[in-house]
Amino acid sequence: MGMRVLVDDIGEVITAMRTDARVIALINNAKINTLFPFYMYGHRLEIANNLLTKNKDSTYKYQKYPLVALRMDFPETQNAGQLVEYTLNIAFLHFTQENYTAEKRYEHVIKPILYPLVEVFFEKLTDSGLFVWEDTMQTPPHTKWDRPFYGVAGLEANEKYIFNDPLDAVELVDLRIRSTGNDCL
Repeated sequence: MGMRVLVDDIGEVITAMRTDARVIALINNAKINTLFPFYMYGHRLEIANNLLTKNKDSTYKYQKYPLVALRMDFPETQNAGQLVEYTLNIAFLHFTQENYTAEKRYEHVIKPILYPLVEVFFEKLTDSGLFVWEDTMQTPPHTKWDRPFYGVAGLEANEKYIFNDPLDAVELVDLRIRSTGNDCL
């Protein structure tokens, strides 16, 4: 069998999302259907730089969003039952209009695009058979953050973007799952 790698296993979940009719219907663009959601992992700066690199290519500049970003670093804890426990931070990001109010961001991006992506992600995570958690009849333990205008927080508002594009996000923080494989590191 070989060593299981978390970033690849999450990639399998994202790949399964791409052919789901509900996901395709979110954007329904023949040029990118079955290619999205796009997936990247790394530190935020690395992901931001990868997105900038895509801007320089006439094809890839349209293959950025919606994006599922697995934020590095994440702990892996081996338990006695041979399951590896992970605590992850995964962001679902989509392009937005810079001048949108929070109300418009919910109306045009967060509710119609990001929430359904999160819902399908949890379904495909469950269906994958790659992960388990305490109560698989529920979503895995996590904290969900809605992040209209995904940026660097100031005193009363986000003051600048984390990435160069204006984005809205739903972020799953402290997502706790366990790998079902016993051949992980």
